[in-house]
Amino acid sequence: AVYGQKGQKLLAQQYTQNPKLWFYPPPSRVGYLFLLSSTMRFFNNYSIAIGSRLSCFFSILSLLLLIVLGLRFFNKGTTLYALAFLSVSPIDLAIARRTWQEALVEFIATMMLLCTSEIIDSPSKITPLIGLIILGGIGLTIKASLFVIFGLCALFILWTLLFKHKLYKRVVFFLIFSALVTLISISVISYELGSFQMLTTIWTHMSSAMSKNTYAIQHQSGGLFTMLMSLWFMSPMNLVLFLSGTVMIISSFKLYAKEQPVILFLLFFSLALIFIASLTPYCQNIRYINATFIPFYLIAGMTLYSFINHFPINKWLLILFVTIIFLFLIGDYLMFYSVFIKKNFLDTALVIL
Repeated sequence: AVYGQKGQKLLAQQYTQNPKLWFYPPPSRVGYLFLLSSTMRFFNNYSIAIGSRLSCFFSILSLLLLIVLGLRFFNKGTTLYALAFLSVSPIDLAIARRTWQEALVEFIATMMLLCTSEIIDSPSKITPLIGLIILGGIGLTIKASLFVIFGLCALFILWTLLFKHKLYKRVVFFLIFSALVTLISISVISYELGSFQMLTTIWTHMSSAMSKNTYAIQHQSGGLFTMLMSLWFMSPMNLVLFLSGTVMIISSFKLYAKEQPVILFLLFFSLALIFIASLTPYCQNIRYINATFIPFYLIAGMTLYSFINHFPINKWLLILFVTIIFLFLIGDYLMFYSVFIKKNFLDTALVIL
C-alpha cells in the first residue's frame, strides 16, 4: 500500500526466499492486493480492518446479486428464502468479517454465474459472453480458484453453443478471446511480480509446500465427507433440501435440460466445485467453495417451494412452515454467534468448528 509496485516485487522476493512463507497465501494474487492497497491509500488507513470492511462490502454486493439471479431465473418466494438464509449463513458471515479473498471471490463468481446463465438462456447475446471472459481474466489475478470457476462456466457454455445450438463461430470467438484475456492476465501478474519466472517460482513453491503444511494436513483433509459435513454445519435443513433438489433435478434431467437449463447449470456447477474441492489434496475447507453458496440456497429454496406447491396447504399449515423456517434461520445465526463471536474461531475448517 505504501510502496506500490516496488513493494509488490519486494514481497514476491521475500516470499520465494523464505520457505516458511510458502505455507501462506502467495503474493501472485496481485488483483486482490492492488484493490486492498488502493482502498487503504484512498481512505488513508493502513490497518488490517480495511480488509474486513472490503469483505463486508463484497458480501453485501453478493446478496444483491442473489436477488438479481433469483428473480431472473427462479421466483420471488425462492429468492426471498435464499436471501434470508444467506444473510444469516454462519460461514458467509464469518468470511465477511475477515481479511480474506473469499468475499470478493464469491462476488466475482456470482457475476460469472449470472453471465453464464444469461448466455444459456439467450445464446445470441454477446455482452454476457464478453463479460464472463473479462471476469475470468480479473479472477485469475485474484485467486486461482476463480479460474477454475471460469472453467466450469466455460464447459457448460461450450456444450450449449456447440452441441445444443451449433453456433460454431461464437465458440471460436469465445476460445480465442478467452486465450487472449488469460495471456493478458498472466502478463499483468508477471509484470507486477517482476517476471514470469518469478510467477512460476511462486506457484512451484506454493505447490511443493502444500504436502508439508501441517495445518492443511490436520484441518483440511477428509474428502467429500468433510465437505458434506461442513455444509451440514452451515445449514442442516438446506443441505437436506439441496440434496433432495439434486435428486429431483437429475430424475427429470431431460425436462430441466429443455425447459430450465439454467437451474441444471447451477446444480452442475455446485456439485462440480464441491467434488473438485473434495478431491484436491488439503482443500477441504468450506470457505473454498463459497462460490456455491448462492446456488446452494436457491436450489434448496426451489425444492421447498416445489414441495409446498404440490400439496394442499391451509393457512395453519403455512404458518407452521413459516415458523419452522424462522426457527432454522435463528439456529443458523446462533451457530455463527456461538462459533465465530463467542468462541472467536478464526477459520472455517470443519475440524476447528
